[in-house]
Amino acid sequence: MGTAQGDDHGQTGEITPAGALNTTASDPRKWICLVAMLLAVSLRVGYWVGTQRTWEDALITVRHAENAAQGRGLTHHPGHGQLVHGFTSAISVLIPLAGELVVPGSGVPVQKGVSVIMALVCIGLGYRIATHPTIQLSWYSTAFFLGFLAIDHQQILFGMAGMETQCVVTVTLLLLQQYLEGRTIAVGLVCGLALWARPDGVVIAGPTIALALLQWGWKRALLVAVLCVATIAPWLIFTTIYYGSPVPHTIIAKKVGAGGDTIPIGKKSPAETIRELVGRANNLRIWLSPAFSGAGGPVNHVRGARPLQALYAFFLLVGILGWSDWRKASAIVTTIGLAYTGYFWLVLPLAASWYTPPWLAVMALIFAGGVDRVAAWNPASLLWQKATACVSLGYLALYAYGLVGSFPADAIIQRGVEEHVRTNVGRWLDEHAGPDDWIGVECLGYVGYYANRPMLDFPGLSSPRSVAAQRRHGGGLTQLIAYEQPEWIVLRPHEWTSLAEYAPPVAARYELRTTFKADEADLAALDWWLGLSGQTLSIDKEFGIWQRQGPVIPFEK
Repeated sequence: MGTAQGDDHGQTGEITPAGALNTTASDPRKWICLVAMLLAVSLRVGYWVGTQRTWEDALITVRHAENAAQGRGLTHHPGHGQLVHGFTSAISVLIPLAGELVVPGSGVPVQKGVSVIMALVCIGLGYRIATHPTIQLSWYSTAFFLGFLAIDHQQILFGMAGMETQCVVTVTLLLLQQYLEGRTIAVGLVCGLALWARPDGVVIAGPTIALALLQWGWKRALLVAVLCVATIAPWLIFTTIYYGSPVPHTIIAKKVGAGGDTIPIGKKSPAETIRELVGRANNLRIWLSPAFSGAGGPVNHVRGARPLQALYAFFLLVGILGWSDWRKASAIVTTIGLAYTGYFWLVLPLAASWYTPPWLAVMALIFAGGVDRVAAWNPASLLWQKATACVSLGYLALYAYGLVGSFPADAIIQRGVEEHVRTNVGRWLDEHAGPDDWIGVECLGYVGYYANRPMLDFPGLSSPRSVAAQRRHGGGLTQLIAYEQPEWIVLRPHEWTSLAEYAPPVAARYELRTTFKADEADLAALDWWLGLSGQTLSIDKEFGIWQRQGPVIPFEK
């Protein structure tokens, strides 16, 4: 099968931004790749050892793996009454499951170790993309792109906190690289692998098949689609037989709890729709400069970052226009970039931080291409070339600067909040709650893992009972607790206040047993490292544990 790589396919040299053909054997981009690989590994291992960070969602998933390895089923807790597909990504549970089957308790470390290996693969793929004949990034834009993959906080955090994120980035870059090479079979297999990585892999698999139809013709595009379906089919068949549905329960819970994910076109006025679109775009804007998202939502490292973000957006636009020739294979870059952007903007009310790394990786590539395109506007000017080089290297320096506060902040969150508060909440419940007692809580990860009890979580990631109650009564965590009245509830202070105001008779039947609080010195140190000037970033600084006294009482609002 032939390739579809555009007019410049087959060149023997390298096209620089100035338009000169470089046929020399020494290519600085090779050394840049080596340095990026060393940085990627050393930073991730250093982060792993230095912060010990484990993201709460990783514990939700690894609990499934542990139960499966111990013969209790691939579910969060047998007490939920049925096998529950309480994880979203197939590989997020299969990788730790492989570890658990060999060494019990190794699930999260195995996922972190795989993330280190995948980081190396990402840099290698990034180099292959940057040096492809239809891309041909300059040395300084290559430095930005590969450096971003190596040092961006989001690229490091989630994979090294035990999630599948680094694997998703790897799959995304592999898809770009294989499409650029025109490899039909590989593209089809990788599209299927994207669905193993996450169900929303359809966001990149679908547009890839559409572009293949335009560029390669219907026969090759059909082959890609068939291979994609065939690759993911075993998992869909397994989940349908095992759980009764191929749709993860997490997706159902989020849809019910959030009241739907997409903009309700036709249900909102044009003005309201526009305001919502502008608000979502403003949330995405934050990601166009170095950000810290270790406490959930992103916080920009550089205050007053809007000019930096506007400049980044400018180069993104130039990069998109530069790779907009739909006859060339390089169009896959803008296709995937725009597909991710549309998904985060039009489908998700708020793009969760752990979803963004693959999108940000593609945006970094488009940014790098935009810088090179601007450099080519005045190829004869050495000053112009140096200025554009400074843009790439300057932004890379900003991302490096972001790590200065990010690593200490993550270590503080892990020690002061995850371990001192949420882990201790779970362990206390493990000691005091009955084996069949239900626990009502919003944050399922640490509390559910260490309490090891049936969980009435919101929005019900592991709990069909929770989803059923929300369908009957609506509302959020407050309404869930008011109507279901589990034996134990774990609430932040404002959540308890909400319950007491909404359902006083129910709240009156709960007795406060203990409280866990983060150390104020830890919180102050966290804010200092992130330059927040006394603001409080973490909402998980205090939890109370209440026990229901007596039987459930009727409640209607």
